[in-house]
Amino acid sequence: MRIPTYLSQSKQNIYYFRWPVSQDIHPLNKRTHIKASLHTSDKYVAMQLARMLSYAGEQLTNQALGHGMQYDEIRQYLKKHFTKLLNARKRDIERTGRLATVSLEEFEGEAQSLTEPDLYYLPDKDGLTKADHFIAQEGLSFAPGTSAYETLKTELLTAHKAALKELFNYYQSSQGYDFSNEQKTIVQAIENDLDFISINTLIDKYVEECKRGEVWNAKTTIETQSSLNLLAELLGDDTNAA
Repeated sequence: MRIPTYLSQSKQNIYYFRWPVSQDIHPLNKRTHIKASLHTSDKYVAMQLARMLSYAGEQLTNQALGHGMQYDEIRQYLKKHFTKLLNARKRDIERTGRLATVSLEEFEGEAQSLTEPDLYYLPDKDGLTKADHFIAQEGLSFAPGTSAYETLKTELLTAHKAALKELFNYYQSSQGYDFSNEQKTIVQAIENDLDFISINTLIDKYVEECKRGEVWNAKTTIETQSSLNLLAELLGDDTNAA
């Protein structure tokens, strides 16, 4: 009976199960294998065990391949990544009021490469693209040539452009002075004061004017004051009477 490729035998006649791991699911994008002892020297027992393990191995491999990042997942991952970088840069601007000269030169170089996709996608001296470096840095599993890898490469450029634009806009907005919001706030506060008068304040002013004009006698003043105070209590002391 022919021995399948995933079954091997040691010098001690012990059988081993050997299952290949695709580079598409390996965290370092490497082709490797899993090797496990079957703890038997019986050929037929070993083949039965190996068949069951190969079935399980095939199922797990297919599941792992099926769990690769989808388009929206890639976009969300990139958004989270660049948001973190942007927040760190914005904190630098808030603390120092500027971007360092080195940073500005660095971003100018990035801006130039972002306008030329061929330059952005160009491999470095080690043969690695920006997507390759990003995958290694983040510990992702994207094999070159796959659709997921091509999607990541394209979206990485798009996200990088958007992040750089956002950073420069934030930097420029931090360099000037805009008093329009403060002026609107002051005007609004004045308008709010003019638009609001509590019912208690209105009652006090009304009673005071009547007393000054000697409109009521002492008894009427007391009765009217009492009635108005009851009204204020029913409506609420802070009711706007404007």
